[in-house]
Amino acid sequence: MNIYDVVKSYLDRLLIEVLNDSLLNMIYARSLAMSQMMQLAGNISVLEQACDMYLLHSAQLCGIPKRIAERSHSGLTARAVLKASQNAVYNALINLVNFKVDEFMVLLENVNWIAEEAPDNANNYMNEVLIYLETLVSPAQEILPLEALYKVVSGAMSHISDSIMTTLLNDGVKRFTVNAVLGLDIDLKMLEAFADEKFDSTGLSISGKETTFRDCLVEIRQLVNLLLSSQPENFMNPVIRQRNYGSLDYKKLAIVCDKYKDSADGLFGSLSNRNTKQNARKRSMDVLKRRLKDFS
Repeated sequence: MNIYDVVKSYLDRLLIEVLNDSLLNMIYARSLAMSQMMQLAGNISVLEQACDMYLLHSAQLCGIPKRIAERSHSGLTARAVLKASQNAVYNALINLVNFKVDEFMVLLENVNWIAEEAPDNANNYMNEVLIYLETLVSPAQEILPLEALYKVVSGAMSHISDSIMTTLLNDGVKRFTVNAVLGLDIDLKMLEAFADEKFDSTGLSISGKETTFRDCLVEIRQLVNLLLSSQPENFMNPVIRQRNYGSLDYKKLAIVCDKYKDSADGLFGSLSNRNTKQNARKRSMDVLKRRLKDFS
């Protein structure tokens, strides 16, 4: 073994057993604030990318010409190890963000699910979520690699979509009306506008990503579109379902639709019976409910 092999071996051990292990301890200790975790993610990315430079510098110190060192196909094992740690810190960041988002999504409990009038503005929970996301993305753009930023924000968007869906599925919501769905539609439009703006302003729109931030909201968007559709029974048409509602699950949809009470029901029947279009939508929804029960 020549001196270069010895130096390379010790460099690998230093990066893996000392530096990387220390970084992992910081990640899993769960004691870092969001800004500290972002900085750690940025630092690990720099270290991972610097491995080739470390190796090249070591070769030069050992008297190996640069052109020969650059032709070597034997890199540092530490690079792959640091790459794995990079993924670990990204996951930790996603968990931190989602935990914070949950603090605002709890406000979904305050939504009036049987509202008698259509809302003019977004629900409070969405206003709080958007304020938080804005304060998150701004510093993240300066610190995180673009891939990390993409994972964190797309993870948050998916989590928000899942949280709204879970709320509708859970027993806490016994029934909800079209006016509540109109409120969710306003919420989603605000979130989608934010998602589009950030996907463009961060440069991700030209990075070749197939899934945009808006795409992460597709399940709850398709649900809202279906509930507001004039012919919700079209969900059972395979062509329309694939085109417009491909992300919706039959079992979830059956549970949600069973709770959905158009204003033509119950308390508001005497007023809404005059509305032919609304009655037609109610009949179509009733057909869908029966078909979903038969399917399940």
